[in-house]
Amino acid sequence: MSFLYRAAKIAEQAHAGQTDKTGRPYIEHCRRVVDAVETLDQKAVAYLHDVLEKSDD
Repeated sequence: MSFLYRAAKIAEQAHAGQTDKTGRPYIEHCRRVVDAVETLDQKAVAYLHDVLEKSDD
């Protein structure tokens, strides 16, 4: 399992059931950030950038 896949799964679990200000699933914000960066390391960080701040656990 790649580290990028693991980062995506961690973000999906952390943001499960969360929505943004417009009511869209919060994980979509993370995916937009992922699409805006280039390297695999940047993409992993993009998935995880709000996990500590926004997760319920």
